[in-house]
Amino acid sequence: MNRIDFAANVKALVAARNGYRCSFPECDQTTIGPSSGEAASVSTGVAAHIYSASPGGPRGQADLSSDQLCGVANAIWLCADHSRLIDANRGREFSPALLLSYKAAHEALIGFEQRGVQYSFGWLQSLTVQESPVFARGARLELAQTTVVSGGNASGKTALCEWLAGCAELSFLKRWAVHGKRRTRTQVRFSAMNPLPLTWTIRIFDETNIQFDVNDSAVPRLNIQHKFVYAPAPPSRKPDETISQYLARWFRVDTSLIRNVVRSLAAHGGYRVNNPRFTVIDGREDLLVDVDGTIPGLGFFDLSGSEQQRVVLELAIELARYEAARSPTMLLIDCMTGFDQEHFEDYVRFLTSQPFQVLLTITEGNIDLQRVSLDGLHVATLRGSISDVTIGS
Repeated sequence: MNRIDFAANVKALVAARNGYRCSFPECDQTTIGPSSGEAASVSTGVAAHIYSASPGGPRGQADLSSDQLCGVANAIWLCADHSRLIDANRGREFSPALLLSYKAAHEALIGFEQRGVQYSFGWLQSLTVQESPVFARGARLELAQTTVVSGGNASGKTALCEWLAGCAELSFLKRWAVHGKRRTRTQVRFSAMNPLPLTWTIRIFDETNIQFDVNDSAVPRLNIQHKFVYAPAPPSRKPDETISQYLARWFRVDTSLIRNVVRSLAAHGGYRVNNPRFTVIDGREDLLVDVDGTIPGLGFFDLSGSEQQRVVLELAIELARYEAARSPTMLLIDCMTGFDQEHFEDYVRFLTSQPFQVLLTITEGNIDLQRVSLDGLHVATLRGSISDVTIGS
């Protein structure tokens, strides 16, 4: 196969989507300006390939078709210097997932600036498991705009979600303290752009000894700007539990927050779920919702399991959108087990258009991921047995 280059219109679109500025972290160099003549301009930017332009290129071509290799989704806009850097040493330091993260982060930043949103921008790039009772030492999860983690039961999907959520809420980390008592501590390192490079490490020994480092320096507690919204797998319902109490326990938040998120979703409108409202019927609290494809106004517990998960997902999306308008935000979804192929693809397509990062987990074999090909989407697969699980792309 010959080298596959980008057409002029693809290069122009990639440049425009990035404000003609380099996508490499800390660079942000303007790549267009006036030339010596009054009626002309000059560009020093490059539409670089994420997956390689030729079969023997630095990052390979995976299973992408010729059309995909020369499309906008496979292009990242860089200055001339950084376009050469990413291909140095056979591109070993810059994987496709990492470059997709750079691209998505920079395009999101440009979009926020265009809308006049001002806050300290950040993007989580990777999670490295340095020690744990689940993963092999050094297992690394690279994070794009939307990351799908696929694995079997007890393969570590929930562990990844809880360690990320634990960056903002300590209670998610304490479940892992019991392993510390068996002399298997958990130590995880996170890397981000905020907008400068930022790293932090969490070490869990026991419930009274959870340590934090930021940029390799000990700190009393994590005080990072990143927010995490976590939708875990659905819990079993307790007897006599109200719907607001059940949802609060599902999200592990206060009932007042659940009520406010429901009000906010009703006011702003959802994607496939609309008009949620709490009501009291025969002295018992209920949550009525309009879910696409079902009878409008059904109560939450009258919906099927997958429909209930769609409601929870859209409540989580609403909360993540609110947080993302103020801080770098990641939505963690560990409750996609009830989604079929159609609904999964539909929601992933919607999530990739949102102003926050997304990590969602699925059970291996439930979804055909080969059918899901979207810009900014990265798929990671968990392999191996407990205590020695690896993370592959």
